[in-house]
Amino acid sequence: MSEKPPKLHVTQHAIFTESDGAWTGRYGGENWSVTATSKQEALDLMVEKLESVSDDYARNERLIRLAERVIAGTHTEEGFEAEYITETSYEDRMIELMETQFDDD
Repeated sequence: MSEKPPKLHVTQHAIFTESDGAWTGRYGGENWSVTATSKQEALDLMVEKLESVSDDYARNERLIRLAERVIAGTHTEEGFEAEYITETSYEDRMIELMETQFDDD
């Protein structure tokens, strides 16, 4: 059996700043941000926004190009990580993510 090609894995961390009671939040690699009156409200808005753009083809292509530059070492981006991982590692991460989501419910 032949080895499957590695999968591109991207991690986007939440980045928050606070100024005069206003919280601004964004995910690394994204070209948008949200502003709210609390950190939790900013996070809730970020999750909502991320869910609304997750199927945007142009956004996904931009993130893939960004990930390739990060992996090549030609670019760094705060809160954005990218790596190629094996099929098994990818499956393990997806299982862990699903288990975490079910634990939160």
